[in-house]
Amino acid sequence: MNEKSENLLRSILVPVVGKKNAKRTARTIKQYDPDEIVVLHVVEKSGGGIDSASVSQREDVADEAFEAFKQELPDTDIDTEIRYGTDIPDTVIEAAADFDTDSIVFTPRPSGRLVRLLTGDISHSLITDADRPVIALPEQVLEDI
Repeated sequence: MNEKSENLLRSILVPVVGKKNAKRTARTIKQYDPDEIVVLHVVEKSGGGIDSASVSQREDVADEAFEAFKQELPDTDIDTEIRYGTDIPDTVIEAAADFDTDSIVFTPRPSGRLVRLLTGDISHSLITDADRPVIALPEQVLEDI
């Protein structure tokens, strides 16, 4: 890895969705050995509508994801953050600015065209709207997740 890529991975913000995504992402990130990691879970608010799950249920999902991430990197200092927002990419980008990370690193979740059409493509918005490098890690097939 060259010096420029090492700088991109020195201090990273890692958005995670749930336990499985967090574990997969942590296993992939482990090989890059970042110095500082902030793991972020965004609780999407409906902006005035009825939310499908309670805040405490969503916070439980975040806690499970954080624990799964930390289990994969037990010797790494990891900060965790739960944010609430109506726009996930904007919330991720704001968190990266608040923590002053060098980049945003994530593992894209598999989804079909219909899902992307109905929900919007969060990955695309994150990549095109971010004010710092966004790194999409290659998906790895991992056993026992």
